[in-house]
Amino acid sequence: METPRTLSLKSKAVITQRPDTIELSLKLSAEKKEYDDTMQLIAKKVESLLSALEEAGFDKKDCKTASFNIDTRYEYHRDKNKDQQRKFAGYVASQNMILRFDMDMEKLSQTLSAVSRSSADPQINIRFTLKDKGAFTDRLLAEATKNALSRANLLAQAAGAKLGKLLRIDYNWFEIEFTSSTRLDDMQDLRTAVSGSSYINTFEDLEPEDITAEDSVSFVWELL
Repeated sequence: METPRTLSLKSKAVITQRPDTIELSLKLSAEKKEYDDTMQLIAKKVESLLSALEEAGFDKKDCKTASFNIDTRYEYHRDKNKDQQRKFAGYVASQNMILRFDMDMEKLSQTLSAVSRSSADPQINIRFTLKDKGAFTDRLLAEATKNALSRANLLAQAAGAKLGKLLRIDYNWFEIEFTSSTRLDDMQDLRTAVSGSSYINTFEDLEPEDITAEDSVSFVWELL
């Protein structure tokens, strides 16, 4: 029996899209000798942060808790025999809050200004991302499929054949980065960057890089 002729082709697509969402990661921390004091301090910082965000026009429910952790802290020193000793130093709590909103640089400056005037003193990371990640992924796969079909027809015609039925599709899913390469991390100098009763348009002229993603799909067609 004659082995059917087939055409195997791996297609790659690359697409770009302007980010439409700003994501703020606000990490709060508190450290005290007593457990209850540590929990009270982190709670006060959270409340201060949420109040600042309300001042910037958000609802408290807009800011979500991504993670919370409390752990013990120890200090190390050497005794008179130069042996290392461990001594309990207190508790450290950290809470990471996430706030997402539509791309608006003026809103970003207003938000950071309000946060800078609070007592929350968070570590801030800023990302530019997408609201509808599913649609972006669908467009990427559709583009890879379109490219594959176009090239498969071209190769088949050049070989004096025609494409038959599609026999197999192989796709190995991997994590797609939905974030612009423009990132503002570890903004420890927020209080000096945006301070006072009115915000400074620190980000007014900032235009984030487009989000770029690539993916590939393999196809096998019957050749007629």
